[in-house]
Amino acid sequence: MTKPLPYALQKIEIDRFQCIKKTCIQDLTNRTPWIFLVGENGDGKTAFLQALTIGVCGAKNALNILEQQRENCRIRLWLWEDGQYEYKELSWDQETQLHTHLYTPREWGPGGRPDYYCAYGPSRLEIQGDQSIGQERENIDPEKNLLDQRGNLRSIERWIKDEKLEENENPKVGVRLDNVIRLLVRLMPNVSEIRLKGKHLRFREKGYWASINEVASGHKAILAMAGDILIRLFERQPEETEPENLKGIVVIDELDVHIHPVYQREFPKLLSRAFPLVQFICSTHSPIPLLGAPENSRFFVVERDEVSGTKVRDVGVDVCRLHPNALLTSPLFNLEALFSECLKDYTDIDPEDDYNKIRERRILEEKIEKISQTDNPIPKDWIEG
Repeated sequence: MTKPLPYALQKIEIDRFQCIKKTCIQDLTNRTPWIFLVGENGDGKTAFLQALTIGVCGAKNALNILEQQRENCRIRLWLWEDGQYEYKELSWDQETQLHTHLYTPREWGPGGRPDYYCAYGPSRLEIQGDQSIGQERENIDPEKNLLDQRGNLRSIERWIKDEKLEENENPKVGVRLDNVIRLLVRLMPNVSEIRLKGKHLRFREKGYWASINEVASGHKAILAMAGDILIRLFERQPEETEPENLKGIVVIDELDVHIHPVYQREFPKLLSRAFPLVQFICSTHSPIPLLGAPENSRFFVVERDEVSGTKVRDVGVDVCRLHPNALLTSPLFNLEALFSECLKDYTDIDPEDDYNKIRERRILEEKIEKISQTDNPIPKDWIEG
C-alpha cells in the first residue's frame, strides 16, 4: 500500500478565478502520489494549476494575474503540511486591487512563501545564468515559472560546481553530489553518464559528450526541472543526502512537453521513484503518461462551456485496467475516431494491436502470395498460423 505523503492536497475550492466560475476537487488522500488533469486546449487546466499555486504560495508572484481579474475571486485549500492538516484561503478584491491570505506560516521559508512547493509551466528550457546563489534565490521563487513564463529555473550546473568546491570539507556533500548525478542519469533517457569537466557539465548522450546547451530539448527540460526540484528541496533539508528523502509538492503544467511518447509512459514512475515523498500534480494533453501513473493516482477531466465556465470532474475511469485504445475513447479524452484519415475501407484495418505482429503477418501474406503463383503447395502451418 502507498505510504502517506507528508505534503498533499486534500481539497480545493475555486470561485471566480479567470475562466473558472466555481469548481472543486475534494476527497483526496495523502496516499495519492499523482493527480492528473486532462482536457482540451483552452478548457482551463493552466488556470486551475495557477489558482492552486496562488492559494498555497500567496499573491507575491501573481499580482499580474490577479490585477486582470474582472471580479472578486476566492481560493480555499485544505492540505497536509508535514503531516498536519492545514487550511488556506486567498481572496482578491477587484475594486480595491487588494488581497487577503489566510495561512499558517509554520511551513514558510525566509522568502515569504512555503518552501516545500514548486510549480512549473510548459516553458522549462530556460535555466538561470551564472549568478551567485544569493542572486538566484532573490530572483527566482519556486512558483514563478508557472505564474510568470519569464521565470527561469535554478541552474543545476552551477549548484553541482558549488557542491564540488565543498566536497573535501564536508563528506556529506560528496555523498549528496554522487546521489544527485546518479538520479539525473536515471531520469534522462539516452544519457549514460554525466561528468563535471572544468566549469561545465558534460553529458554522454548516445556516445557523444554534449554540453548542457547541446543536449536534446527533452533532456534539457528534464534536467532543468529535476535540477530545480533538487536544489530547492535540498536547501530546505540541508542535512539530507538522499533525494528519495526530500519532501514536498510539485506542480507541472503540460508534463508531456518535449518528451518522446516512449518516455512519457516512464516519466511519472521514474519521478516517483526518485522522489517518493513528493506529491505531483500535473496536466497533460497526452494519454501516455497516464499509462505510467503509480498506484492510487487520481485522474480528472477539465471541461469548459460558455454557461458554467471551467469545471473539474472525476469521471471514475480506472486507467490501470484500460487498453490504450479504450483510454483514448474514455471520458478522459473522448476521442471518437482512432483511424487514419487516409483509411478508405474499414476492412483494410490491421486487427493486431502489436506492430511487430502486423509486420510478421504481412511478410507471411507476401510469401503465400508468391507461392500461390507456383505449383508448390502452401505449408499447412502458414495457413494455421
